Amino acid sequence: MSAPRPAPAEIGLELSRHDLYPPLSNDSIEIVSFSTTATAPAGLTFDYTLNDQAGEAAGIWMHVGDNLGHLRIDRDFIAQFAGNWPVQLAVRAWEDGNLVDSAVLRLHDTRSMVVARCEAQLGPNPVSISQELENGAAAIAAFFDAQGVELPESELDWEISLPQSHPGLVVEGKRVRVFPEAVPGDVVVRVRERSGVEQDITLTLIEAQDIGLELPRYDLYPPLRNPRPEMLWIQHNLENGADLKFTFDINGKPYRTGIGLGRGDGWFEGDWAIIVENTFVTSFPGPWPAKLLLKAVVDGSIVDTVTLWLHDTKTIECAKADLELLPSAEVEIPGQGADVVVAAPRFHDANGVPLPHEELDWKASLVEPVEGVEMRGHVVYVYPEAKPGQFRVGIRCNGLNRARVVTLV
Repeated sequence: MSAPRPAPAEIGLELSRHDLYPPLSNDSIEIVSFSTTATAPAGLTFDYTLNDQAGEAAGIWMHVGDNLGHLRIDRDFIAQFAGNWPVQLAVRAWEDGNLVDSAVLRLHDTRSMVVARCEAQLGPNPVSISQELENGAAAIAAFFDAQGVELPESELDWEISLPQSHPGLVVEGKRVRVFPEAVPGDVVVRVRERSGVEQDITLTLIEAQDIGLELPRYDLYPPLRNPRPEMLWIQHNLENGADLKFTFDINGKPYRTGIGLGRGDGWFEGDWAIIVENTFVTSFPGPWPAKLLLKAVVDGSIVDTVTLWLHDTKTIECAKADLELLPSAEVEIPGQGADVVVAAPRFHDANGVPLPHEELDWKASLVEPVEGVEMRGHVVYVYPEAKPGQFRVGIRCNGLNRARVVTLV
């Protein structure tokens, strides 16, 4: 005796939609997927009927996978279908020649659709008024017939407007552009479909939040010789978890070769950094210095900006050399082992912009030999046999010399 066949409820045939207005005036394609439950038997076959009539119809394609699939419906269906509307399209599941489940998709005549209501929103909302740049909000609208069936936007003609004029606001297409001259407050935005159906939605304008946006420096010679990327951690005062994002452009364009944004463990957990690799300088076409405008976006609106100037490391030239003795220019002679002093160089170009050590040819040395003192690279080692007194540490770069006095006590 054969096992009983599963009941339709066990097959669980479901459609992604149950009502649809097919395409009419354009080449768009509507897709309705269907699937069964995980417990459905393998090897099911599928077909469909239109108003209980089997057979393929123009403008409808059925694509079947492993107990799932989808229907593709294009404008040929309305153009060639001659039956009654709404059309009852039944997707049927079969097992070994036996019907085990079905689900119905109702196709409505797009030629006679009538807009009854609208649901619209603006995003983002509220919008921050940036002190320097434009922000904005885009309108998204859904339209429905009297039975609550959503109508295809591609078959509709709608627009937005401002019933009253407001300084700093301009409607462009389905977007409200918000300029720095805008005034905080609520603004009515009207959505209107050509049939006359309207909906008013409120756009809230707020002053941009002060997030304390800062960079550790505002001029940078990107790496060229140095294979390690340069990372500038972006500083702000927002709590972790805020809806904060960053974007940037360079000389007004979205250039990204060898430069980008990253996140990691900086001064703030999970914070953002500007990351510049040594491929940037060789690939960027200029002009130099390049203006990187960093934009902070909170809840979808730009709230602050900061500028980082990027200089051409290929033409780097040291105009000023100096050094700092760390941790101090006064060193106590040790009883054993060695004390160290780091001769930390400070290089600048003609405009006072700091230069990266790795991109220059420079050398640090003792100006004169000193008993019990030696220098390795730019680190001074003081040993027990040294005598109280003074000596000089010098640095040389691009024909420039600078010396500092170290005092031994």
